[in-house]
Amino acid sequence: MISGLVLKYLNGECFVICGFYKYTLLASTEFNLTVPTGPRPHLIKALHDAHTWLDLLKSGKQITDITQATGLLDGTIWKRVRLACLSPKVQKAILNGTLNPDLTIRYLQSKRVPETWVEQDKLLISKVPC
Repeated sequence: MISGLVLKYLNGECFVICGFYKYTLLASTEFNLTVPTGPRPHLIKALHDAHTWLDLLKSGKQITDITQATGLLDGTIWKRVRLACLSPKVQKAILNGTLNPDLTIRYLQSKRVPETWVEQDKLLISKVPC
């Protein structure tokens, strides 16, 4: 079983969905899908920013100081800081590239992520990389 790969058959059409990519399969076509695995630099940077900004807020800096320094909206800063509150196992998975490949920064900083670390670990860490 490959994590993050979905095969669907709809209205006579067979297609594969992996992450944000959709590939249509034709009956006479051989199908080969390569999905990049390993650490994703943009997620590592986002996690680093989250910890940096959380440390600044804890030290007494105001959110306006961070928004002026980064050029980002305060809502973006607050959402990104949520990454620093992910379970240690999920943060390690981001760093070593074993996070579920379908997950995006947008999802990780949303309120849809479970609150408990146990639930986060079950949902977000791949058992088998896609």
